[in-house]
Amino acid sequence: MIEVGILKNFDSETYKAGVQLAGSLTTYFDDINVAKNIPSGAMVIGNYVILAIPGGNPRDACVIATWPGGSPGGGMEVHGNEYHSPAFWHGGLTDIIDKTHLTQDFGASGNRLHTWIFTPKQGKACGVQHCASSPFSGKINGNPTATEVVYDGESNENCLKGIETGVGKWGRFVLHNTTRGNSRLITDFDDTIKKIYTESSTDDWADDDDVTLQSQTCERVGMMDLDLSDEVGSGEIEAFITIDAVDKSAGAQPSRRIIAHPYEAFDFGKRVFCNLYLASEKTTMPGFIPINSQKMCIRFDNCSDVGFSLYFSATVEYADT
Repeated sequence: MIEVGILKNFDSETYKAGVQLAGSLTTYFDDINVAKNIPSGAMVIGNYVILAIPGGNPRDACVIATWPGGSPGGGMEVHGNEYHSPAFWHGGLTDIIDKTHLTQDFGASGNRLHTWIFTPKQGKACGVQHCASSPFSGKINGNPTATEVVYDGESNENCLKGIETGVGKWGRFVLHNTTRGNSRLITDFDDTIKKIYTESSTDDWADDDDVTLQSQTCERVGMMDLDLSDEVGSGEIEAFITIDAVDKSAGAQPSRRIIAHPYEAFDFGKRVFCNLYLASEKTTMPGFIPINSQKMCIRFDNCSDVGFSLYFSATVEYADT
């Protein structure tokens, strides 16, 4: 398990630290190991740090990277096995970490994290200019082509209004056909002509089939699947993401938020939130999220007109070498 924290104290003699989890007032790790390949001068109180917690056991936690605290979107350096010039938060840790090799034991359990690999991801995973609550659902109107689906009998067709397409937008929302039990990946969504454009498919879809954007894996109402397979490999199991969102509707509501969740059965404790407190002001939220089957889930909670962007700073792979 990987977590982001804030460095509260550091002993250069014992190479141990105290860390408070980011966003938590109560979760604190005391007297934990710090990777010896991090220079002691980089362990500045108030820095952000990355914690590796093998098996989720706090006793085995170890600080494996650090960078200066501050607002995402500025420059930062990450100190791990190797570190380079500052890079833009959304740029993807491209010049920051390729591999971090840790060789020490992680506590009484004897578990070892042998190789921790950051794989940078360029561009924006996806964006929606005017997303709204509740996933689209409807019926296919006429026989679809390999790349186009016309619909009617719809509800919530504005949920992906203004989906961004083009170079660098590599994440694809998943359109499920609940009649056939299969799915397509969306490339564009045009509610003005009631048509969904998809990646080419040879499926058995037909007139009057039921289609929906509601996840069939994460059963929480409102969750939509986002396929990441164009950029995220099957061995990459966790991602460092950044959500940007702007509430464009009149009169902001504190209950409006973007929620990211792993592609699995819903669990309240696994969500990454981006809360929207002020109208017309961008909110940015970084966080780690597990990646299962090269997918993740997104929910636009209580949104009526919110601009949404998702960036991947990096994905993480573990290798026992």
